[in-house]
Amino acid sequence: MCSLIISVDIFAFRKFSQIAAFPGIIGCVDGTHIPIKCSQLERGEIFRNRKGRFSINIQVVGGPDLKIYDLVARRPGSVHDSRIFQNSRVKNRLETGLLKGILLGDSGYPQSYYLYTPAPEPVIPQRPNPNTISYNMDLQNYRN
Repeated sequence: MCSLIISVDIFAFRKFSQIAAFPGIIGCVDGTHIPIKCSQLERGEIFRNRKGRFSINIQVVGGPDLKIYDLVARRPGSVHDSRIFQNSRVKNRLETGLLKGILLGDSGYPQSYYLYTPAPEPVIPQRPNPNTISYNMDLQNYRN
């Protein structure tokens, strides 16, 4: 079990602003699956992820220089990234104003005023919105 919050300094804001055009970005959030061996088949199924492997799903909030600001390592592989975020301290601190700024996430997370996610692809592919394309490209630059 691990969850920690490190205060974000002005350096993170400046560094992120050099990468793309979003103001106020303090970090990027994503989940990753760490493989485990599972010997308890009865209870072990909750550790089976969507790819059929046993794992622990770990949420990481990282900064512009690959520093880890927050880590949650206590959910089985069957738990979706967005559910981990919904129950995390970092979400609570963003909502209550104890942590100020914006996180970037992938399309698996819900869009909110403190969490930016990619815009949906256009309904009519022949008419792509240049603003949507620019937004998604900037978001991708930040997250990579």
